[in-house]
Amino acid sequence: MVDYIPHYDADFNLWQAFLVEKIDLNLIIWGISDKDFVALKSFQALWAIAFERVGNKQNHIGADMQAITEARNDYEVHLRIFVSKWLTFNCMLPVCERERMGLNILHSRVDTDVSYISNKIRI
Repeated sequence: MVDYIPHYDADFNLWQAFLVEKIDLNLIIWGISDKDFVALKSFQALWAIAFERVGNKQNHIGADMQAITEARNDYEVHLRIFVSKWLTFNCMLPVCERERMGLNILHSRVDTDVSYISNKIRI
């Protein structure tokens, strides 16, 4: 299965910024916990600091590279937990919105085709 989190830091940075902004705009509509979102934002802030430092290739040092790796690893763990808890099976979140956010998670698909469903049921 293809991972929904982009591999390269620059792509990851754009994706996570869009994802968090989209969640922020729909927090109440999608019924997402403020507490969990604030926690996610704290990891985003640490990532942003590390990404900014490494972005200046003339002035960053080895410790900055270590910091971005650690910040990204921690942020990814919390992103995956957050996505799993609040976005994957959230019935208030349309599938098209998941796709716009790059969350093409296979098991999040909801089948409404009766013939498909009836073929899955064995009597």
